[in-house]
Amino acid sequence: MSFDLAVWYEDAPITASAGLEKYRVFCDGYLDDGQNGRIVAFLADLASRFPGLKDDPEDSPWSVEPWVGHDHVLLNIRYPRAGEVEGVVRELAAEHELVLFNPQVATVRNPPRLTSLPGPTLTMCDGSVLKQPGGEALTAALRTLSDRNWFAILEIKDQTYVQVGLGPNAGLGGASGVYSLEHRDGSPERHRRHLATDLDDVIAAFVGLAADEPGWADRLTWEPVVF
Repeated sequence: MSFDLAVWYEDAPITASAGLEKYRVFCDGYLDDGQNGRIVAFLADLASRFPGLKDDPEDSPWSVEPWVGHDHVLLNIRYPRAGEVEGVVRELAAEHELVLFNPQVATVRNPPRLTSLPGPTLTMCDGSVLKQPGGEALTAALRTLSDRNWFAILEIKDQTYVQVGLGPNAGLGGASGVYSLEHRDGSPERHRRHLATDLDDVIAAFVGLAADEPGWADRLTWEPVVF
Protein backbone atom coordinates (compact mmCIF):
# COMPACT_ATOMS: atom_id res chain seq x y z
CA MET A 1 0.00 0.00 0.00
CA SER A 2 1.15 3.53 -0.73
CA PHE A 3 -0.12 7.09 -0.43
CA ASP A 4 -0.69 8.31 -3.97
CA LEU A 5 -0.70 11.74 -5.59
CA ALA A 6 -0.93 12.95 -9.18
CA VAL A 7 0.39 16.18 -10.66
CA TRP A 8 -0.41 17.39 -14.14
CA TYR A 9 -0.81 20.38 -16.47
CA GLU A 10 -4.16 21.95 -17.30
CA ASP A 11 -5.12 24.93 -19.47
CA ALA A 12 -8.26 25.64 -17.42
CA PRO A 13 -9.48 24.94 -13.86
CA ILE A 14 -10.70 21.40 -13.27
CA THR A 15 -13.26 20.00 -10.83
CA ALA A 16 -12.63 17.08 -8.47
CA SER A 17 -14.93 14.77 -10.45
CA ALA A 18 -13.19 15.60 -13.73
CA GLY A 19 -9.85 15.20 -11.97
CA LEU A 20 -10.80 11.71 -10.82
CA GLU A 21 -11.72 10.69 -14.37
CA LYS A 22 -8.43 12.05 -15.69
CA TYR A 23 -6.46 10.31 -12.94
CA ARG A 24 -8.02 6.98 -13.89
CA VAL A 25 -6.95 7.52 -17.50
CA PHE A 26 -3.40 8.28 -16.36
CA CYS A 27 -3.35 5.08 -14.30
CA ASP A 28 -4.12 3.02 -17.41
CA GLY A 29 -0.74 3.86 -18.92
CA TYR A 30 2.06 6.41 -19.12
CA LEU A 31 4.95 7.53 -21.30
CA ASP A 32 8.59 7.21 -20.32
CA ASP A 33 9.65 10.83 -20.81
CA GLY A 34 8.18 14.03 -19.40
CA GLN A 35 7.84 16.52 -22.26
CA ASN A 36 5.79 19.37 -20.82
CA GLY A 37 8.20 22.04 -19.60
CA ARG A 38 6.40 22.54 -16.30
CA ILE A 39 6.50 18.80 -15.59
CA VAL A 40 10.21 18.64 -16.37
CA ALA A 41 10.94 21.55 -14.01
CA PHE A 42 8.69 20.06 -11.31
CA LEU A 43 10.52 16.71 -11.51
CA ALA A 44 13.91 18.42 -11.29
CA ASP A 45 12.89 20.26 -8.13
CA LEU A 46 11.32 17.13 -6.68
CA ALA A 47 14.55 15.17 -7.31
CA SER A 48 16.52 17.87 -5.48
CA ARG A 49 14.32 17.32 -2.40
CA PHE A 50 14.06 13.52 -2.37
CA PRO A 51 16.41 10.81 -3.65
CA GLY A 52 15.20 8.19 -6.09
CA LEU A 53 14.91 4.52 -5.22
CA LYS A 54 17.96 3.66 -7.30
CA ASP A 55 20.04 6.40 -5.70
CA ASP A 56 19.16 5.77 -2.04
CA PRO A 57 16.58 3.02 -1.46
CA GLU A 58 16.72 3.49 2.32
CA ASP A 59 16.06 7.24 2.37
CA SER A 60 13.85 7.49 -0.73
CA PRO A 61 10.17 8.21 0.08
CA TRP A 62 8.89 6.40 -3.03
CA SER A 63 7.36 2.94 -2.96
CA VAL A 64 8.04 2.89 -6.72
CA GLU A 65 9.79 5.45 -8.89
CA PRO A 66 7.50 8.29 -10.07
CA TRP A 67 5.55 7.39 -13.19
CA VAL A 68 6.12 10.13 -15.75
CA GLY A 69 3.86 10.94 -18.69
CA HIS A 70 3.82 13.66 -21.32
CA ASP A 71 1.99 16.14 -19.09
CA HIS A 72 1.60 14.31 -15.77
CA VAL A 73 3.39 12.52 -12.93
CA LEU A 74 1.99 9.78 -10.68
CA LEU A 75 3.60 9.55 -7.25
CA ASN A 76 3.45 6.50 -4.94
CA ILE A 77 4.70 7.45 -1.48
CA ARG A 78 5.54 5.24 1.46
CA TYR A 79 2.93 5.87 4.14
CA PRO A 80 5.39 6.86 6.91
CA ARG A 81 6.59 9.72 4.65
CA ALA A 82 3.17 10.74 3.30
CA GLY A 83 2.68 13.96 5.30
CA GLU A 84 6.20 15.22 4.67
CA VAL A 85 6.16 14.50 0.95
CA GLU A 86 2.62 15.76 0.34
CA GLY A 87 3.57 19.17 1.75
CA VAL A 88 6.54 19.45 -0.61
CA VAL A 89 4.54 18.24 -3.61
CA ARG A 90 1.79 20.77 -2.84
CA GLU A 91 4.37 23.56 -2.68
CA LEU A 92 6.10 22.56 -5.92
CA ALA A 93 2.85 21.99 -7.83
CA ALA A 94 1.71 25.53 -6.98
CA GLU A 95 5.16 26.95 -7.83
CA HIS A 96 5.15 25.30 -11.26
CA GLU A 97 1.45 26.06 -11.87
CA LEU A 98 0.34 22.42 -11.97
CA VAL A 99 -2.80 20.67 -10.75
CA LEU A 100 -2.44 18.45 -7.66
CA PHE A 101 -4.88 15.56 -7.23
CA ASN A 102 -5.27 13.40 -4.11
CA PRO A 103 -7.03 10.14 -5.10
CA GLN A 104 -7.43 9.00 -1.48
CA VAL A 105 -10.11 11.65 -0.92
CA ALA A 106 -10.71 12.74 -4.55
CA THR A 107 -9.69 16.38 -4.01
CA VAL A 108 -8.06 18.67 -6.53
CA ARG A 109 -5.96 21.81 -6.07
CA ASN A 110 -5.90 24.08 -9.09
CA PRO A 111 -2.75 26.22 -9.37
CA PRO A 112 -2.67 30.01 -8.80
CA ARG A 113 -2.48 30.59 -12.56
CA LEU A 114 -5.99 29.18 -12.90
CA THR A 115 -7.61 30.35 -9.65
CA SER A 116 -6.61 34.02 -9.96
CA LEU A 117 -8.71 34.61 -13.08
CA PRO A 118 -11.41 37.29 -12.71
CA GLY A 119 -15.09 36.44 -12.57
CA PRO A 120 -17.34 33.99 -10.70
CA THR A 121 -15.66 31.36 -8.55
CA LEU A 122 -17.15 28.02 -7.52
CA THR A 123 -15.60 26.44 -4.42
CA MET A 124 -16.55 22.95 -3.25
CA CYS A 125 -16.16 21.35 0.16
CA ASP A 126 -13.62 18.88 -1.29
CA GLY A 127 -11.25 21.73 -2.16
CA SER A 128 -12.17 22.04 -5.83
CA VAL A 129 -12.06 25.58 -7.21
CA LEU A 130 -13.52 26.43 -10.60
CA LYS A 131 -13.19 29.87 -12.20
CA GLN A 132 -15.80 31.30 -14.54
CA PRO A 133 -17.81 28.07 -14.66
CA GLY A 134 -20.48 27.66 -17.31
CA GLY A 135 -23.76 25.85 -16.85
CA GLU A 136 -22.38 22.44 -17.78
CA ALA A 137 -19.44 22.72 -15.37
CA LEU A 138 -21.68 23.95 -12.56
CA THR A 139 -24.10 21.10 -13.10
CA ALA A 140 -21.34 18.48 -13.08
CA ALA A 141 -19.75 19.92 -9.94
CA LEU A 142 -23.00 20.20 -7.99
CA ARG A 143 -23.93 16.62 -8.84
CA THR A 144 -20.90 15.56 -6.77
CA LEU A 145 -22.51 16.93 -3.57
CA SER A 146 -22.64 14.18 -0.94
CA ASP A 147 -22.40 13.59 2.79
CA ARG A 148 -18.62 14.02 2.46
CA ASN A 149 -18.56 16.73 -0.19
CA TRP A 150 -21.51 18.59 1.33
CA PHE A 151 -20.92 22.27 0.61
CA ALA A 152 -20.55 24.58 -2.41
CA ILE A 153 -20.42 28.33 -2.87
CA LEU A 154 -20.52 30.43 -6.04
CA GLU A 155 -19.12 33.93 -5.44
CA ILE A 156 -19.85 36.60 -8.01
CA LYS A 157 -18.28 39.51 -6.13
CA ASP A 158 -17.83 40.58 -2.53
CA GLN A 159 -21.00 39.75 -0.54
CA THR A 160 -22.84 38.52 -3.63
CA TYR A 161 -23.08 34.75 -3.77
CA VAL A 162 -25.21 31.64 -3.66
CA GLN A 163 -24.22 28.72 -1.46
CA VAL A 164 -25.64 25.33 -0.55
CA GLY A 165 -25.13 22.83 2.26
CA LEU A 166 -26.44 19.28 2.15
CA GLY A 167 -28.07 17.51 5.09
CA PRO A 168 -27.22 17.76 8.79
CA ASN A 169 -23.79 19.29 8.09
CA ALA A 170 -25.58 22.44 6.93
CA GLY A 171 -27.10 22.99 10.39
CA LEU A 172 -30.65 24.19 10.98
CA GLY A 173 -31.53 20.64 11.99
CA GLY A 174 -31.29 19.76 8.33
CA ALA A 175 -32.45 16.30 7.39
CA SER A 176 -30.63 13.93 5.10
CA GLY A 177 -31.29 14.82 1.46
CA VAL A 178 -32.31 18.42 2.21
CA TYR A 179 -30.34 21.24 0.56
CA SER A 180 -30.01 24.48 2.50
CA LEU A 181 -29.68 27.03 -0.30
CA GLU A 182 -28.67 30.60 0.59
CA HIS A 183 -28.42 33.71 -1.55
CA ARG A 184 -26.85 37.00 -0.50
CA ASP A 185 -26.99 40.04 -2.74
CA GLY A 186 -24.94 42.69 -0.99
CA SER A 187 -26.15 43.77 2.45
CA PRO A 188 -27.08 41.40 5.32
CA GLU A 189 -30.74 42.36 4.84
CA ARG A 190 -30.56 40.73 1.41
CA HIS A 191 -29.43 37.34 2.72
CA ARG A 192 -32.12 34.69 2.19
CA ARG A 193 -32.55 30.92 2.52
CA HIS A 194 -34.54 28.27 0.66
CA LEU A 195 -34.76 24.63 1.75
CA ALA A 196 -34.84 22.36 -1.29
CA THR A 197 -35.30 18.63 -1.73
CA ASP A 198 -34.59 18.67 -5.47
CA LEU A 199 -30.98 19.11 -6.59
CA ASP A 200 -32.21 20.50 -9.90
CA ASP A 201 -33.56 23.54 -8.02
CA VAL A 202 -30.11 24.09 -6.52
CA ILE A 203 -28.43 23.75 -9.91
CA ALA A 204 -30.90 26.19 -11.48
CA ALA A 205 -30.10 28.76 -8.79
CA PHE A 206 -26.34 28.47 -9.28
CA VAL A 207 -26.63 28.58 -13.07
CA GLY A 208 -29.07 31.48 -12.90
CA LEU A 209 -26.79 33.61 -10.74
CA ALA A 210 -23.69 32.76 -12.79
CA ALA A 211 -25.44 33.72 -16.03
CA ASP A 212 -27.12 36.78 -14.47
CA GLU A 213 -30.41 35.32 -15.64
CA PRO A 214 -33.37 37.66 -14.92
CA GLY A 215 -35.87 36.30 -12.40
CA TRP A 216 -33.95 33.15 -11.46
CA ALA A 217 -34.50 33.77 -7.73
CA ASP A 218 -38.24 34.35 -8.16
CA ARG A 219 -38.80 30.65 -8.84
CA LEU A 220 -38.00 29.75 -5.22
CA THR A 221 -39.53 30.55 -1.83
CA TRP A 222 -37.07 32.42 0.36
CA GLU A 223 -36.92 33.28 4.05
CA PRO A 224 -34.64 35.92 5.61
CA VAL A 225 -31.47 34.66 7.27
CA VAL A 226 -31.11 36.24 10.71
CA PHE A 227 -27.74 36.02 12.47
